[in-house]
Amino acid sequence: MKVSELKPGMLLRPKKRCSMSILRLFDTDCVVCHARDLHWWKKNKHRANTSREVIIYVGKKSKEQKNVYEYRHEVYIPSVGMSARVAAECWRNFEPVE
Repeated sequence: MKVSELKPGMLLRPKKRCSMSILRLFDTDCVVCHARDLHWWKKNKHRANTSREVIIYVGKKSKEQKNVYEYRHEVYIPSVGMSARVAAECWRNFEPVE
């Protein structure tokens, strides 16, 4: 999935060989999605493991801090009831729900 293909309200889920986790990074909740069993963070930093749950793309948020790298595309995770931002390198591991 490419970021340019995202539309607010779009339903997404991790691809079949990928799993999704919610971490606390840079003082914000962050969604990461990588191929299973390749997680460097597997033993720690987990906030919630949502595996292949459906998420809803909310949209791109404005930068909160100047001169700081931050994730800006926000999603809502219904199974956990929270909003989080997606790590930029993880979008390729998501697919639209049909």
